[in-house]
Amino acid sequence: MAQAQDTATRLGSTLGPYRLEELIGRTETGDIYRAEDREDGTPWLLKLVHAELCAMPGFRAALRQQAMFLAALEHPHIAQVARIDEDGERCFIAMGWQPDGTLRRLLGRRGSLAEDLPLAVDLAAQIAEGLAFAHEQGFVHGSLSPEDVLLSRRDDGGYTLTISDFGLAWLLLDYGVDSGPWDDSLVYALTPERCRGLEPDARGDQ
Repeated sequence: MAQAQDTATRLGSTLGPYRLEELIGRTETGDIYRAEDREDGTPWLLKLVHAELCAMPGFRAALRQQAMFLAALEHPHIAQVARIDEDGERCFIAMGWQPDGTLRRLLGRRGSLAEDLPLAVDLAAQIAEGLAFAHEQGFVHGSLSPEDVLLSRRDDGGYTLTISDFGLAWLLLDYGVDSGPWDDSLVYALTPERCRGLEPDARGDQ
């Protein structure tokens, strides 16, 4: 109940040039919102990083450094970070808007993709392409989940996807706040290094 009230309080509030309009999902590193530019109404996908992370000494500087690294990840299936900024005690990440939500929402509507094998294979292939490129550049996601896969419907009825949150799981581990599985993670699917609190690697993403 408290979490729902907190979310309701945030809706309509502003962060820098953005206004929070709708809660899209929750991840280990923060809540994801649909936001609008207060000047021209352009929609954005905005991650509000958890307050306890932002309050940790050095975390904000580490987040800004991570943003510079992420600029090298230019790929059709990797979400481009437009802005990482701070507003008072809060820090946030703005990404381009994806109008069809997350893979979690798609799975929630359909139950599963078992009856649409071509779509499932297409989405898996796009995820694999994005991960392969990131791994070639020396990046690991570290905590990939359906909430991190953003969708945009194509004219042929399929979806083009982008992967968000690259590298943020590393920051969780660096700051000693790895809490184990998140709500939409399977306990038995956690990689050995994640269970032991070690740095994630490409094998875990795969």
